Amino acid sequence: MKSSDRHLGGGLYVAAAILNSSRRNLGLDVAHVVNRTIDAFKNYLNVPDNLNVRIATCPGSFSGRYIHVFKTVELSYKLNWRQAMEVLAHEMVHAEQYHEGRLSHTFQRGKFHWLWHGQAYRNRRVYAAYRQQPWEQEAFDRQTIITEWVMADLNEQYGE
Repeated sequence: MKSSDRHLGGGLYVAAAILNSSRRNLGLDVAHVVNRTIDAFKNYLNVPDNLNVRIATCPGSFSGRYIHVFKTVELSYKLNWRQAMEVLAHEMVHAEQYHEGRLSHTFQRGKFHWLWHGQAYRNRRVYAAYRQQPWEQEAFDRQTIITEWVMADLNEQYGE
């Protein structure tokens, strides 16, 4: 988190750059989705208790990312409600992978490597290669079903 970020409660933050711009309403919409769904997602995922979520401008074409050293999911302010839920689920799967020790990273011979169950993988920047990494396959495989479970839980709790 940056000191200029606005804390909205719990572990939810919105970047000041979003709040102080014409993108404010978009960022607050994503924050609203996260605020309404984060506890439901935690029912299905083993994530750190002190997990934070930050709504911000993500680098490149990313919609979200998990920053392990800060135990923070960062989501793009540009997402609609369904995308926000699925990207949140995806990144929370990565939080679970790190939390359980299945995923980690290291530097070997000066190069970044992912470690999946202790096996080293080079950092892949081409989308097709990135998508084939086993931790990404797991996150993509689980994001939709976990989102469906959360939507069903919320529908049962609040009705339509």
